[in-house]
Amino acid sequence: MSKNIQRNTKALETTARNYENRLTQATNTKINNLINLYRDRTIAQFTTADNAIRNFITARTDKAKEKANRQYQKIIGKHRSKEPLSVRMDESKRKRTTGTNLYSISAMFLKSSCRRTPLSPPSKTPREDP
Repeated sequence: MSKNIQRNTKALETTARNYENRLTQATNTKINNLINLYRDRTIAQFTTADNAIRNFITARTDKAKEKANRQYQKIIGKHRSKEPLSVRMDESKRKRTTGTNLYSISAMFLKSSCRRTPLSPPSKTPREDP
């Protein structure tokens, strides 16, 4: 795991730890699920996990708590079945390179490197006046 991911994971855990006494056990479990999904790189963006955790922490009214739960369900639904980021990137790279034909690439470079002679302007023939 890269140092950035370790630092960001530690920041998420610190945020969760600072507020775990104020939150319910169910909310703490949801926050830990988000942290684990980020640590496993299923959630690729730090801000996605951070915003969802902060929504849980700052939710005071029932409406805000419901909004935080909806956002959590949306994130979990989207990321639960995804592969980690490294696997998805490798798969994307493989898809990009499998259909590439080496001949077409080299022909493209050859075609662009060939010199073309400039076309001479058409010669003007004088008009005959009637």
